[in-house]
Amino acid sequence: MKRRDVLAAMLGGVAAVGGARIVSADTSSQLPAPSEGGFLSGPLGPSDAMQMLASERPVAMIIEDADVDAEVEINHIVDGQMLDPTGAWVVAWYEGTGMLHEKRRNMLYSGHVDYWGVGPSVFRNLASVPEGSVIHLIGEKGGEAFYAVEFVERVTIAEMTAEKMQQITAPTPYEALTIITCGGAFDYSVGEYLQRDVIRARLMSGQESGTAIATPTEEVASESTNEEAPAGETPTEEAAAAVTATVTQNSVNVRPSPSTSGTSIVKVNAGDTVTVTGEAVEGDGYTWLPVILDDGTSGYIVIDFLNVNP
Repeated sequence: MKRRDVLAAMLGGVAAVGGARIVSADTSSQLPAPSEGGFLSGPLGPSDAMQMLASERPVAMIIEDADVDAEVEINHIVDGQMLDPTGAWVVAWYEGTGMLHEKRRNMLYSGHVDYWGVGPSVFRNLASVPEGSVIHLIGEKGGEAFYAVEFVERVTIAEMTAEKMQQITAPTPYEALTIITCGGAFDYSVGEYLQRDVIRARLMSGQESGTAIATPTEEVASESTNEEAPAGETPTEEAAAAVTATVTQNSVNVRPSPSTSGTSIVKVNAGDTVTVTGEAVEGDGYTWLPVILDDGTSGYIVIDFLNVNP
C-alpha cells in the first residue's frame, strides 16, 4: 500500500475496531528504566559531517524489499513503555530517540505486522528482508537518509529482559535505526504474538533538501584549498585532491555493504567517475572499494570494475 492510500486504510481500521479490543499484536516494548547515566537511546558519538545537516523529524519510510511505503507518525515512550502505533499502515517513530541527521540517538520505530479488521499490515514482510536491504527515510523538510539492514533478530517475550532491551536501544558507534515489531507464533488465548522481531540498520548516506553529507575526504580537500599556506610553502595537488576512480563497464552495481547479498542501491556505467572514501575490503570472494557518487550516494563497488585514477 502506498502512502497516498495510508489515510484511507487507517480510517478503515479505526472504523472496523470501533469500541472493541484490538486483537492484533501489541508491538509495544518495555524499555529499561534510565540508569544514573541517563540511559534510553543515548548518544552515538560525534560526526561533523552529519551535524552539518539540519536535523528534522521523519515523516515517511520506504523499504522496497518489504513493500513498505508508509507515513511515519510521532509516538511516545511513557514510563519506559513504547506505545503502540495508531493504525495498520502507519510506522511509529518515538519522540526523543533522535531525528534525521542527528547523531545523538539510536532512532526507534515500530509498526504492526497485522491488525484486527485489516489483516496483514505495514511490516508484514519486514522479517524476511535480507541483510543490506535499504531503509529510506524522508524528513519533514525534504531531507533524506538511507540505511542498510545489518541484521534481523527474533526474540521471545521471555528474552525481552531489561538487559536485552538495553542492547537493542543502547548507543551504537555509528548512526543507526532500530525497528521493533511482532513475530513468530500468535497466541489466540491471550491475543498477542509470543516473539518480537528486531531490525537494526546502519546509515549509508543522506542529504537535507539537496545538500549531501560531506565525506571526510571532501572536507580535507576543502580545508586544504581554503587555508592559507605558511610563508614559502604552497599546498600540493596531492594533498588537496581526492582519490577518484573511473568505472570500466556498464550496469555496475553500487551496494550498501561489501557483499553480493546486499540489494543494489544504484547502477553506474562505463566512464562514470566516483570518489574513493577508504581502504579496500574483502567480502564474498571479491575486493571492494568504498565510494561516493556525485549525488552524495555512498556504497561499495567491486574493484575489478574500477580504474583508480593516478
